[in-house]
Amino acid sequence: MKSAHSKISGKNRSVLHRKEREKQMRQREILGSARELFLQKGYHNTTLEEIALHAEFGKGTIYNYFSSKEELFYGMLDAQIEEIHKAAESSINPPGDVRSKFTDYAKRIVSYAEVNSDILQLVVREMHSLNSPNSDARLRNLKRRYTNVMHMLAKLIADEIEEKRIRKLDSLKLATLFQSMVQFVCINRFGPHRLEKVDNMDDEVALIVSVFFDGISEPKPEG
Repeated sequence: MKSAHSKISGKNRSVLHRKEREKQMRQREILGSARELFLQKGYHNTTLEEIALHAEFGKGTIYNYFSSKEELFYGMLDAQIEEIHKAAESSINPPGDVRSKFTDYAKRIVSYAEVNSDILQLVVREMHSLNSPNSDARLRNLKRRYTNVMHMLAKLIADEIEEKRIRKLDSLKLATLFQSMVQFVCINRFGPHRLEKVDNMDDEVALIVSVFFDGISEPKPEG
């Protein structure tokens, strides 16, 4: 039989969970409003007052969750890193060979960049102008989370190196190289200075994976 104390503790946990869900919901609503206005008016032409009005919150409520407009911008960047992390987990966990895992990961990243091309353009356009005293610390935190994703990819490469299916090179550098190739395609296809439209992005991904795992040299004939 549960004690009165355990019942109270359970009720308190339920209240805390509900409050946490409400907090996360408000954060998402505020970030969503900031995203819409940043895209409509640009980062510098948008005020916190406008974001609060658009989100239907008081400005004081905004400050309960975000200390500044810049923190809202970094909150958007944090959401992008989270999507990269989810893409890595979704691609790595299912069974399959490393090539198919990297192919699936690249497709997820390219697909996300295509659907969210407006955010990608905003980040590329505005990122250089953020120079507050807190920018370095926030960028370090984003870089740390980004590096965690690279370590997930590097683990797959390290396993292949151990099995002698990949040359003995720095697995983290190789993972970062692969990510850079994927990002290059995303920025050039969906960024502010996008190249010509590509009808089949799967072909782009296939090229990245082929060059990464096979190189560009013709295989030497046997014998």
